[in-house]
Amino acid sequence: MDRRSWVLLYALAGTWGASYLLIKIGLRDLSPVWVAWGRTLLAALVLLPFAAHRGALRGLGARWRVVGLLGFVQVVVPFTLISWGEQEVPTAMTGILIASAPLYTALLAIW
Repeated sequence: MDRRSWVLLYALAGTWGASYLLIKIGLRDLSPVWVAWGRTLLAALVLLPFAAHRGALRGLGARWRVVGLLGFVQVVVPFTLISWGEQEVPTAMTGILIASAPLYTALLAIW
């Protein structure tokens, strides 16, 4: 890998890891549900304009129920559970457990 790739990898790791620290800070004053809501809202405010500009939202209107269910199962539930879990588990442990998810997926994929 060249130098640029290493810099981008470290920036990604720093950004990803900082989210768990920010969750822990947010939990000082907010409930896990509000922290998950805030993360989701911030992501939507940043990403929806890009998706709309690229036309990625076309055709979703007819499938709003499926998209809503998918969003609930893959965003609302995990983000809330992560926030809830961080009330009891240290931030570093949370990051390690989340980062190991692809390993567990690979082990289950063998089945």
